[in-house]
Order: sequence, then structure tokens, then C-alpha cells
Amino acid sequence: MDQYNGTGRRGKDKIYSLMEIKQIVELFSPFFDSVRLVDPVNCRAVCLEDQRVNCEEKCYEFWKKNRQCADCTSLQAIEQGKRVSKFEMMDRKLFYVISAPIKVQDSIEQKVHLWVLELAVENYGRFSSAILKGGPLIENIIACEHELYEDSLTKAYNRRYFDERLFYIGDGNPQEMVFIAADLKHFKRINDTYGHAVGDYVLAQAVRLMKRTVRSDDAIIRMGGDEFLIVLNNCNRDAAARIIEDIRDEFKHELVYDREKGFYATVNFGISYRDEFDGSDSAVRQMYEEADRNMYLDKQSSEG
Repeated sequence: MDQYNGTGRRGKDKIYSLMEIKQIVELFSPFFDSVRLVDPVNCRAVCLEDQRVNCEEKCYEFWKKNRQCADCTSLQAIEQGKRVSKFEMMDRKLFYVISAPIKVQDSIEQKVHLWVLELAVENYGRFSSAILKGGPLIENIIACEHELYEDSLTKAYNRRYFDERLFYIGDGNPQEMVFIAADLKHFKRINDTYGHAVGDYVLAQAVRLMKRTVRSDDAIIRMGGDEFLIVLNNCNRDAAARIIEDIRDEFKHELVYDREKGFYATVNFGISYRDEFDGSDSAVRQMYEEADRNMYLDKQSSEG
């Protein structure tokens, strides 16, 4: 990588042909888990096919994200004109990612592209033992990942996870999807009457009970305050309705915040269902808004 590592004029000014880039990718592929070209400015992965350029796939889909990373190293590499690296989490695995800016001559379009060569390698046993020996660095990185995407109080996912990581359809085929908007009833009254310590207990216990009710690959997200979103993958309406009843039952028996008076937390729900969910921003927005509307209808009917 010496010729394009951004540390010298020769590397910065070098322009590669499409054939040379293909050879570079082939050269590095045996040593990395992923070697690819990306166009981070347009959020595209670059595929070279018979001297032609195909940029149909979103670059962030490889990392199972719904949009470009807030700390995109490939974009930083373009902006800074040098190689940039970071650790990235995917499927509970830790990868070390190197992004190097590179200029490529498209002989067909007669255009010079400024792309990034992205190299990714999984950590286990692959890095220098001097860097990772003892594991504290790995533990710190995993803790940072949790801090980014986990609500500190309830241990549910947070809104950032909803925005950046949640929706990814791996095989590209639409699937059944259910959103359940959930809102704790009269939560402000609980806080005002019993104090924030009891309110915090109710929130944390609510998430624990919801997690116990759904499957491990479903998601509980704290959208803000006492509002949550339950995302059920490959789930139909009937199954979602059963889950809601199970959650109500769990709350009734295990979320008692005033044992003397027998008060327990209750919740309003709103469902949105799609039989062919494609993971697009528009589909996510529509389902979330629909679930939220239905939750407020449930709230109005229960208080009427």
C-alpha cells in the first residue's frame, strides 16, 4: 500500500487504471476479510465488472446499517487526503477497518474518480499480540459500542440504534415486519407521586419484561422518556397480538410499584404491520408513524 498511503506526494498523485485496481483488490483479498472500493461521498460501493463501473449498492449495507456511519472513515479519508482507520462492530464481531483514498481512471467515461480502498479484518488472532494482548482494548471498544447504541438506564437500544443500525434486509428479499409502539400509562403521575427512583425502576423493569417476552433477534428501543418501540422480525399480526397480551400479563404480575395499594404499571400499544418490508427509510418512517398513531388511539380509548 506504500504507493497510495497518503504519506507522500507519489502516493497522493498516483492515478490507477481500473485493471490496476482489480489487481490490487485480488492481491489483498487473501489477507483481509473484506477488500472493496467505496465512493463515500455518494454512499456507494464500487464494483468493477469487465472494465465497467457498477455503483448500485449502498456502501453502508455491508456493515448492516441503514445509513452512512456518523464517523465514516472512508469519508474522512477523502476529506483528509490520507489513510484513516477505526474499529467497527458487526454481528458481535470486532473488525479493524483501514480506509485509503485512491484515484482511479475510468477509460470508458474518461473520468478520474476519487474513491476509497476499504480493508477490513476481524480481530480474533489476526492483529499483533502486542496491540491486543490481554484484551482491555477489545473490552473498551465493545463498551464504547454499547454506550453508542444502548440506553444506559433500561439497557434497551436507544434512538441512535434505530437511526443507524437496526434495519438491514440481508438477502434483499422483503419480509414480514411488525412495529409495536408502547407508551407507559400515567408515567408522569408515577414519577410525581413516588419519585424518580421508582420511575427509573418501572422503566428498567418494563424493558426487562418486554425482552423476556420477545425473541432474542427482536429489538426493544427506547425512543424517548417512557415511549418504546418493539420491532418483531418475520412476525405476523396474530403473533404480535399474542406478544402484546403476554407483556400486559407480565406487567400485571411483576411490575407492581405500590404493593400496599396493588398498583402496577400498564401500557398502551399501537401496531403497524407489513407483509413485504424492504428496510427502506420510507417504509420505516411510515410504519413508525402508523404504530405511533395507533398507540395514541389505544390511549384515547382506554381513557374514554
